[in-house]
Order: sequence, then structure tokens, then C-alpha cells
Amino acid sequence: MALDQHGRLERILIGVVLLQFLALVTIPLCAIPLHVSRNYDEGWNAYFAQIAMHGGVLYPPIDAMVANNYPPLSFYLVGAVGKMVGDNVVAGRLLSVLSLIVVSINVGRLSRWLGAGRSLAVLASALFLLGVYTLIPGYMATDDPQFLAHAFVTWGALIFLKANAERLWKSMLLSALLIVVGGLIKHNVISLPLTLCTWALFYDRRRLGVFLAASFVVGVAACIMVYMSWGMAMVRDVLFNPRLVWLGRALLTMEYVLRFLLPYLIMTIVGWVLLGRRDKASFVVLYLASSMLNGFWMLAGAGVNLNMLCDAVIALTLGVVLFVQALSDDGWPVRMLHGHAKTVACLLVVLPWMAASLFVYISRPGTHNVDALVHAHQWEELSRTLSLSKGEVACETLAVCYWAHKPMEIDFFNYGQKLYARSAYADAPAGFLVKVTQKSYAYVVIEKSSLSDPRLPLVLMRALFENYKPVEIVADEEVLLVPRT
Repeated sequence: MALDQHGRLERILIGVVLLQFLALVTIPLCAIPLHVSRNYDEGWNAYFAQIAMHGGVLYPPIDAMVANNYPPLSFYLVGAVGKMVGDNVVAGRLLSVLSLIVVSINVGRLSRWLGAGRSLAVLASALFLLGVYTLIPGYMATDDPQFLAHAFVTWGALIFLKANAERLWKSMLLSALLIVVGGLIKHNVISLPLTLCTWALFYDRRRLGVFLAASFVVGVAACIMVYMSWGMAMVRDVLFNPRLVWLGRALLTMEYVLRFLLPYLIMTIVGWVLLGRRDKASFVVLYLASSMLNGFWMLAGAGVNLNMLCDAVIALTLGVVLFVQALSDDGWPVRMLHGHAKTVACLLVVLPWMAASLFVYISRPGTHNVDALVHAHQWEELSRTLSLSKGEVACETLAVCYWAHKPMEIDFFNYGQKLYARSAYADAPAGFLVKVTQKSYAYVVIEKSSLSDPRLPLVLMRALFENYKPVEIVADEEVLLVPRT
């Protein structure tokens, strides 16, 4: 108990959790400068950052073979950093890591708002990092704006929650501005703003009224700026981008994640009930409900990944803070555990994430990024081969063509979604079918997984292999094809 009473138990657990997290992400961090693509989106983000920096068309026509379904701001931020480091993929990875650190700090600050002591707040920050690794290990040090958007939105939420009456208008304007910026980086970060409004509706309607007024002012200004810069093309592509939706996909995904989240769901509800459903505790429960519901319906869309549940990880981390606080009060659980309640609570909130993250590390070796270190020279050689070609080149893994300094000819995923949704005709004059039939590409590079689960319709894949033949499998991931003679 001496450890617990003086906060040393929390400090020991903080050290253990952070050491485990660093051990799990060491290889992805070391792979940041390597020209090895971690996922499909890295090259896609890098290309649009390049377009933003060079004044190109950020939102192409509807019948183009490329599409942009993200808001614009991340491309300018990544592109600006990319100019300094010389590589947009590396820039995006660095921003992602820094943003994740900022979000973890904001989680600790939100824990302090809930009433947590300093040690418990730092422990919450560490647990958040471990929780993120457990659910979305493939997003560690990856060029994707998800964490960047959360950094702005969580910062805005903190200002909203901590604003005092004397500076309410200024605070709400700043809060609204940060949240809108987050939305202009990535538009799926809606759970926390919705929670703020719902919670304030029940507990602080004056704060809600001022915030809504401030959001209206900031929102109108943002809409005018967006329309003047990108017109209706951005609205069309971001909000109405063709995408296949299947409810079963969301059900299967949630079945997978619940095995990791269930202990924390239970702890959050137990903490909320034991604390007497206080206003701050209710904020956490509302946030959890909002993030789980939003995550569920978003996951029904093709191509949507578990990064949609980052809000749920934040909410559950705050939920375990409630749990520890509840068992630290002088209630019946404390008396029943004879003074060891807080020790038990701290161990209960740490051990499941530690075990789950180790399970993910062992069971999903592809997320370690060891191949990035082993096969880096093969990826470099593939990009060099493409860069030396004189004709057009099409890459499914867009980062390969980006590093080869070739233009983005086709976005396999979004083009495939257009065709599946029948919003663009498969054999349009500039379409992929015509290109491969005429053997316009000097090389085509597809992912090995596309041999069994292609992003493009089968009619296009058949046409591709009728006119192109595979000559090499690179790093056991990329298939290089050349025209048949």
C-alpha cells in the first residue's frame, strides 16, 4: 500500500507501459526514412501533398482515374514539411508520430479535467498509446492525417471544457477554430465535437449556445474559403465519393475489436455507476457511445480501417480513469478490498492492454515492419527501375511510383469504387481498360494480394493480364508486369 499511497505504483506502471510501447514501435520508427510503403494510403497522401504544393488540381473530375476524398488541409501541411525534408511520405510519417504524441498529452490533460492526479493522468496517456497500437498497429509512423486531425480536435475540446465564464467567447471561438481545422484535415473526427454539444446540452447550455454561435461564425468563414478555393468539386468528392457499403463488414470488424475493448467497456460503465453518474463521468460515457456508433457505421464502408476507432480508444482511456477514481473513493468496493482497491484498479486497467498488444505483435507479424528493413533495397531497386523507364507507369502501391518520380496515373481503390458504383464507365476514353489494351504503360505494378482480392473489377484485371505478364515479385509484396509481346 505504501507504493499506492505515494503514487509510486502509478510511476512504475507508467514506466512499464511506455517501455513496452517503445519496444513494439521501435522498428516502425526506425523505418521512417526508408522507401518502403507501409500501406496503400502513404503514396496517395504524398501525391496529393505534391499537387497542393505545385498548384495542381486537388479535386480531379469525376471521370478521372484518380480521386481525392479527403479535405485539403493535411496536404498543405504535409507538403510544407515535405519541402523541408525532401520527401512527402517521410514528412507525413513524422507529422503522424508528433501528432500521436500530442493526442496522448491531450488525453492526459482530459484526465486531469476529470479529476485525476498527475501520475494517473500520465498513466492514462501511456495507456492510450498502447491502446492505439493494439487496435491500429499499421498506423504507427505512417503517412496518414488521422492523428494530426485528432491533435487539433482534442486541443479544441480541452479549451471548450476548461473555458471560464470571463473568457467564454474567446475560448469558444478558439475551440471552434481548432475543431474546424481538424475537420479540414480529416472529416471523420466528428465524435468528440458531437459529444461536447450533447454533454453541454444537459449540463451547461450557456456554454453550448456560445459554442454554437462561435462555430457558426467559424464554419461560415471556412465554407466561404473552401468554396472560393476548390468549389463544389471538394464537397462532391469528400462527402459524396462513391464507396461500396456493407453492414456485415462493420459487424465482423466490431466482433474482432470487442475482444480487446470489452474489459475497458465494462470498467468505464462500472466507474460511471460507482461515481454516481456525475457530469464529468457522463461526458466520458457519451463520448464512448458516440465514438462506437460513429466508428460502426463508418466501418461499413469499403476501404475504411480501424483508425476510425481512435476516438473510442480515447474514450475508453478516460473510462479507466473513472474506474480508478471510483475504486479510490471510500465506497463499498474499497472497504471490501481492505484498502487495496486502487492497486487492484491500476493493475486491472494496465494488464489487458499489455496482454492485447503483445498478442497483436505476435499474431500480426506484418505490422512489425521488419520487412521494411530486410527488403528495403528491393523497394529501392523497383523504384529505380520505374524511374528509368521512358513511358507511363501505373502503380497500385502509389508510393513506388512517387519515389520513382512518376506521375499518379491511376488510384486503384477509388477508381475501382467508381466503377463498382457505376459512377464512371469502365471503358471511358481515358480509362484503364483502354490504357492496358493499347499497352500504354511501360510497367504496371500491382500488390501481390490483388492476385486474389483485387481493388479493380475483374473485367479490368482480366484485361490487364491478357496484355501484361508478371516478370518479378518484389519483396514478396509487389508484382511487376510488362507488356506481352
